[in-house]
Amino acid sequence: MTESAYIIGVLSAIVFVTEILIRRTVLKHFGTALLVILVTAVVANMGLLPTGSSAANPVPAYDYIFSTIAPLAIFWLLLPST
Repeated sequence: MTESAYIIGVLSAIVFVTEILIRRTVLKHFGTALLVILVTAVVANMGLLPTGSSAANPVPAYDYIFSTIAPLAIFWLLLPST
């Protein structure tokens, strides 16, 4: 559980930091989603986050995010805004 809490904490911190960067720097032209992807890729390549989940090395946090949160986020993005 602590590994999952660590992963979710790091991912949340990345979203928070990129949101600040988007609002206060010239990086606002990139967009939040692209900057989150780029920063997360750099953090994962530095070894601070696991790069993926597999049957041999499962990461429960990633499994939950990709099975529940990602489809829900895509659904909300597809809803028309009023």
